Formats: sequence, C-alpha cells, structure tokens
Amino acid sequence: MNTWKKLCTRLKVLFRSNSIESELDQELRFHLESEIDNNIRKGMSPCEARRAAKLEFGSLDRTKEECRDSWGVRFIQDTIRDLRHAFRTLGKHKGFSFTVIATLAIGIGAVTTVYSIAYGIMLRPLPYDHPERLTMAFETEMPSSRFLNVSPATYLGWKEEATDFEAIAAKHDRAYNMSGAGEPMRVYGQTSSADFFSILGVQPALGRGFLPGEDTADKANVVVLSHKLWKSRFEADPSILGQSILLDKAPFTIIGVMPDSFQFNPGYEVFTTIPFTAESRSDYGRTYQVMGRLKPDVSIEQAAAQLETISAHLAATFPSEYEGSGVNLISLHAYFRQGGQVLYFLLGAVGFLLLIACTNIANLQLARSTSRYAEIAVRTVLGAPRWSIVRQLVTESLVFAVIGGVFGILMGRWGLRITSSFVPAGIPHMDQVSVDGTIVFTAFAI
Repeated sequence: MNTWKKLCTRLKVLFRSNSIESELDQELRFHLESEIDNNIRKGMSPCEARRAAKLEFGSLDRTKEECRDSWGVRFIQDTIRDLRHAFRTLGKHKGFSFTVIATLAIGIGAVTTVYSIAYGIMLRPLPYDHPERLTMAFETEMPSSRFLNVSPATYLGWKEEATDFEAIAAKHDRAYNMSGAGEPMRVYGQTSSADFFSILGVQPALGRGFLPGEDTADKANVVVLSHKLWKSRFEADPSILGQSILLDKAPFTIIGVMPDSFQFNPGYEVFTTIPFTAESRSDYGRTYQVMGRLKPDVSIEQAAAQLETISAHLAATFPSEYEGSGVNLISLHAYFRQGGQVLYFLLGAVGFLLLIACTNIANLQLARSTSRYAEIAVRTVLGAPRWSIVRQLVTESLVFAVIGGVFGILMGRWGLRITSSFVPAGIPHMDQVSVDGTIVFTAFAI
C-alpha cells in the first residue's frame, strides 16, 4: 500500500510543472550545500568554498535541463503541452474539428460493424471442445456435386469401420407438432444419433444428454430442449426433467435442457434421436448430414482417404447404389463459413469507404495547413526545433483519431444492432456477434 501511495505521489509530481521545478530546486540546493560543506571541511573559506562548488556544478540552468531529461520530465511536459495545444486548436476550429471527427466516425463505424459480423461468423473459433478436429462428411456424385447428404447405410458403414475418428454422428433437421404442454405448437429441431452432443463436447445446462443406445427404435423416445424453448414454453421450470410431451402425437421424455450459449443452429428448439433399425443398413436414401471428431494427430486428408476406402468397399458390394459416388470431408469451421465471400466483399467495400474518408481528411488537413504558415514560421523564428513542430502536428492528428475512433466504435455498436435485425435467421452464432475487445482494438488500430 505504501509503495502504491509513493507511486501516485511521484506521478502527481511529474505531471505538475510547479512541483517539478520545486523538486529540482530542492535537489540542486541540497547537492550544492553539501559540496560547499565538503569544501569548508577541506580548509576553504566560505566564499572560496561556494565559488568552488558553483564552478564544479557549472550552469544551474543547464543542470536543470539535464535533470529534466534524465527523469523523463521534459518528454512528459512536452506531451502535456502538445495535448493542451491540440485541444485548444480543436475547440478554436469547431467546424473543421466536427467535420474531421464525423468523417472518421462514419468510416470507422462502418468498418467496425461489418468486421464485427465477419469476425463473429467467419473468424472467431467455434465454441466447442477442440473445434479444429470437428468435420462434416458428405457423399458426392462425381464430378458435379460436392455436398450431398449421406445415406443411413453409408453412415453405419463409416461408423463401424472408420478408425481415424473418435466418433461419427448423423443428424438431420426435422419439424414436430408439439402438444401435451399447453397449446399445441410447431417446433423445429434436429434428430441425431446418440453421440451428437459428445462429439461437440457440450453438456446440457440441466439434466443430461443422450446415452449410448438411445438411438435405437425401442429407446428413441427422449428429447432435449433448447434453452429458449424451456424459458418461453415451460417458464424455466427446473423440475421439468422426467416430464412427458407429445411430438407428432408420440410421447417423449424430457431428459435435459441445453445452455443458452449453445447455438449450433439458432432455429433448433428440440433435439431427439434417430430410431435406427435393422432396415437402416439397406437404406440408401441420402437423408443425413454426418459430423465426426478426428482423433488427435489425424489430418482431414488422412480421414478423407479412409472414408474413400470404406466407400469403395461398399461400392464393390453394392455397385448399383454407389455408382459414381465419392466422399468430401471438410472442417466444421469451413462448413459454417460457406458463403462468407459476401462478408469479405462487404469488408473490402467499407474498407474502401474508410480509405476515401481518410483521403478527404488528408485534403482538409492540407487545405488548413495554408492558414498555419504564419504560426509555424513564428515558432521556427523563436527557436522551436523541427521535431517539436512535427510532434505537435502528429499529436493533433492523434487527438482527432482517438476521438473519431471512440465515436466510430459507438456508431459500430449502433450499426451492429440495426444490421443484426436484417441478417437472415438460422446463421449459427450470429447472436454471439458483438463489439468485444478484439473489435475495439482493431478499431483503434484503424
């Protein structure tokens, strides 16, 4: 605590020029008097001792300057003086200052808005356990299509024989008529194999996820609710576990509620399991999307080659069902980021807008510089070094940049709220897009 008080006191001293001068005078007087006392002890008279001490010290003004430089006081004083002058200039030329700040704020605000969306959707790491190992697998019909759904027979073959994956899950979207809990309503969600949540590495906020074997025909009667549906339909009742609801008139037992942060697909309200049967092994209808988690140190290329080999074995057994088919394996990150070229195009467009804004500001600065020739000339005649004048001009530009950046960030937050209302529903993790620390840092860097 004492150290902190000393530091605060020292900072106060450094930022007050009167205190600096007083401290310098006290320090110099102390050392001068000490030197005089030493000379007197050597046998000099008081007058000789004072004269010798002053000769030893040299010019007191020069000594003060050297002390200021060694303490870093001169830099702090000059910086404070430049900032004061910059703010006075800003207040003196209100029209010019408003134009520059508004132009910067609009440009930075537009970049902040679009970059926030692009970063949240395209660049931010997925909120799952080791997301770099998550993949999406598709069947293909060479050479036309790249992303076809996977048949139950193919999925079961991959699941049983693929050793480069820790687990493989199948899923597909589905809508239900829900009843048995208030008025009937239409809900949207997905049905999947039992290891869907475990592959993502997420756990329900309430209750549990699916257990192995709960994706068979005689056990696929369990449901996990989304956090949004739990709050809106069931009033966030914590005792909901074990209750039964009807989905398409079939009874399902509620076993869990997902956390609010789980946004694999924002439109999902219920999660059920696929009722696999013995007939599924001979079902070649492409209905499922397949997701897998790679084992550590296994690359996507290795895993894709293994799936190709397994599919080739299946094609050799059932040639008519797999004629011309192949495998396409991509990362889950790349799957979610499909269509992101539009965002990159918009980011480039607003970046170009900011470039135009900066060009306009530069032209304004150049036009204004003609009215400052007299001021700069007077400062030069009075002995101001070139670096001092350049530093003052740079400080003024930094003041404009910081103020414009602050208003730009505020406009970016406002623009993000407006833009989010126009973004199509169903984009994963869109609700988590925000102007966070990374965005603020980027805006100030711009």
